[in-house]
Amino acid sequence: MNDKQILDLKKKIYSNIKKKDTNIMSEHLYRKRIIFDPENPIFKDLVNHKFISSVAKGFYNSSYINFMKLTYELKKGIGEFDLNRINDKLREYHYHSDRNFGWIKFCLFLEDIEENNGPFCIIPASQNWPKSILDLKYRIRTFYSNNSSPLPTFDKEKLKKYVNTENEIKLTGKKGDLMAVNTAAYHKGANVKKNFTREVLWFYTKFPSSFETF
Repeated sequence: MNDKQILDLKKKIYSNIKKKDTNIMSEHLYRKRIIFDPENPIFKDLVNHKFISSVAKGFYNSSYINFMKLTYELKKGIGEFDLNRINDKLREYHYHSDRNFGWIKFCLFLEDIEENNGPFCIIPASQNWPKSILDLKYRIRTFYSNNSSPLPTFDKEKLKKYVNTENEIKLTGKKGDLMAVNTAAYHKGANVKKNFTREVLWFYTKFPSSFETF
């Protein structure tokens, strides 16, 4: 999307935000998340976009794609970050897997996202079938057997025993870029530095049922 399209979309989002939005204030971060119904008319062109539709259908090998929700997210860095003091409310800073949300998500950048803006971090291929018995036991004990909320999270020291965490990539980009990720892979949020922001729109897909794949 170009700058004008992003500006028009943001105006529509702001005008649709209700007073019951969810705000989380912490010592280092201000975060606002608003969940929208995918049937909301302001997102009609986006959820029906040919690229999004074709990628999702190809990923699920389905002729049908369904969205669970769209989530507008704004983060502002307002203080110094100390990972050791982060509580469960901000568990996104530890590696986790969103298996119970479906496997593919799209993220539209509503502003430029660079290192200081807290980019999304992911370990490519970490969703693949385990290559050792030890790894398989570890995964069965964690997210394979647990779809309840919150899902278990892991720090880098624990996870690197099973996955090459050095392969982690930070997904940066320009305003209007669209990111597509398989969130069955281990991923986490990065810190939004003080005086920087991160504004994005997430598209959550649903895994199609056997009846919806025909």
